[in-house]
Amino acid sequence: RPYAASSSSSSSEEDDDDDDEDEDGMGHMLSVKWLLHDAPLPPLTELAFVVLDDLLLAKPSSVLRKSLLDSGLGDDVMDDGMEDGMIQNTFAVGLKGIKNADDAGKAERVIMDALNGVARDGFDMDDVRASLNSVEFHLREFNTGSYPRSVVIFLEVMSKWNYDQDPRAALLFEDTLAALKSEIDADGSRIFSDLVRTYLVNNSHRVVLEFYPSSTLESEQLDEEKKRLRSIRSNLSPSELKNIDDAAQSLAELQERDDPPEAVASIPSLSLDDLDREGVEHPISIRGPDDDNNDDSTTGGGMTLVTHAVPSSSGVAYVDFGLDASGVSPDDAALLPFLARMMTETGTSTMSALELDRTVGMHTGGIDAVPLVIPVRPSDVDDDDYDDAAVTAGTRLRTMMFVRGKCTRDKSSRLLALIRDVLFDADFAGSKRKAVQILGEMQSDLRTDVPGGGNSYALRRIAGRYSVGGYLREIMHGIGQVETIKGLLDAAENDWPALLERLENMRRAILGGNKGNAVLNLTGDRGVLDAIERDVRDFATDEIFSGSPGPPVDFRSEDHPWSNPALSSMKTSSPLRDEGVVVPTKVNYVGLGGQLYTLGERIPGSASVASRYLQNGYLWERVRVRNGAYGASSSFD
Repeated sequence: RPYAASSSSSSSEEDDDDDDEDEDGMGHMLSVKWLLHDAPLPPLTELAFVVLDDLLLAKPSSVLRKSLLDSGLGDDVMDDGMEDGMIQNTFAVGLKGIKNADDAGKAERVIMDALNGVARDGFDMDDVRASLNSVEFHLREFNTGSYPRSVVIFLEVMSKWNYDQDPRAALLFEDTLAALKSEIDADGSRIFSDLVRTYLVNNSHRVVLEFYPSSTLESEQLDEEKKRLRSIRSNLSPSELKNIDDAAQSLAELQERDDPPEAVASIPSLSLDDLDREGVEHPISIRGPDDDNNDDSTTGGGMTLVTHAVPSSSGVAYVDFGLDASGVSPDDAALLPFLARMMTETGTSTMSALELDRTVGMHTGGIDAVPLVIPVRPSDVDDDDYDDAAVTAGTRLRTMMFVRGKCTRDKSSRLLALIRDVLFDADFAGSKRKAVQILGEMQSDLRTDVPGGGNSYALRRIAGRYSVGGYLREIMHGIGQVETIKGLLDAAENDWPALLERLENMRRAILGGNKGNAVLNLTGDRGVLDAIERDVRDFATDEIFSGSPGPPVDFRSEDHPWSNPALSSMKTSSPLRDEGVVVPTKVNYVGLGGQLYTLGERIPGSASVASRYLQNGYLWERVRVRNGAYGASSSFD
């Protein structure tokens, strides 16, 4: 049998009985983790496990994720999945936000039943094709985001080299991928069901861990620590106590002492002469809706078309399509992140949520939707002087709902059709259960993210007190979302027709906006951009994007319609006062911020240099090195 253990986790809520429901707290959590092997796996098995990980957890339609969420036992899946950075790989899955203690055991049975099912019956081949495509897309794209690609390559190589294995094996995949495809063509999903049976179902080298909420854990730990320290102190002689004081004083003096010049000089560093003052500029083409070469007979189709040609995109096209969201009621602005997920996760009139997820997986590298708040420089502000910038009222904004996706050049028509479908045809009406599930996941994510990233939430909270854009970003993506989601969950469960009407009104406002305020952004190498041009033209000129008549709104010349309501709300919900937010974590996050420049003042570019110097100099030395904080930063907005 697997090893089982339980442990309490600190909760910020009152909890009279650990076995009762923890309605407002973090709830119980259950995690099941396997050690998969004790000898290196063949490359084919390793790659098959990567695809299996996607099949089990990565998508809303994935077997384990869907089974756990459909059980209704908790709010969100703990989808750690496979960890392959060590010589012995592990696989972990769990559920958080479990309301009742008895349901933790039920969640474990759901996990094992789902695994037994696919070990016995195999996987749907559409799911296999979708996961295989997603993994292949990831391998070929090798997108490292803002992280240096060379560093990622180094880390990938070391995952093998550290254990005296061939370092090239971490980077080469073509032959292994071809072999895996051949095996799938011959035996369907058998390779994956065999892996589940061998390494998960019949593998008792696993740990089952339950965390249960406790409102007294923190005080119990503090009492235990004080008791332990008193015991240690009582057994120390006066000379030993003095030695400890002397060592502490020596450490403080060492931390206060500047590093010797020769030590500083030994650190590799760049000088201004090492920097390329020209920089790298990628060609950017912008065709506005009023440009003579951007009518319905050209690619832009009357909307703003932005294209970025990069030296190489590995045959991948990146598409961002944004629609103006300013027509949405200001009272509904905080609902935009929820609307974005409803658009991409509820299915359409012709595809269920499961079928939509499979189709996206089979034909694209992924699709998601995200609302953005973008400040714009007022048209009456002189922006020709690039040495400094004027402080504006912050009431000129663009608010957009972007749907983003990526695909290989031969799949652009499918990607653009899917973007159109999720915008215009998402099935809200038949998705009450899905809405509750999405909101539960969003609530669970916030409960996890705020304790783990409190510095970001604190800074976002501060910014929300000084500008309309900051306030809107706070209520959409900050601590302000906590109460919003709590209210939406209640509405979804108890007054779904009213919430559905709000969602439909928001969608109509976005889709009914002026086409001239829409933005279509394309990125790819020149060969990719040329290959997708016809599909892009068909998409941009589709009559479904007709929108409201008349000229587009110039958001540089007039205040955003949400500005005045936001300014009014800021006075009551975001006053200029100190604030503390209680979260169940042993780590404190402290943020301090304020307004340095007033309306009309000009900000020199050197202010950004001073901010960076403050972070890398004073804050590093004083807060981190000398006072032991994990980190400190400063930002200038």
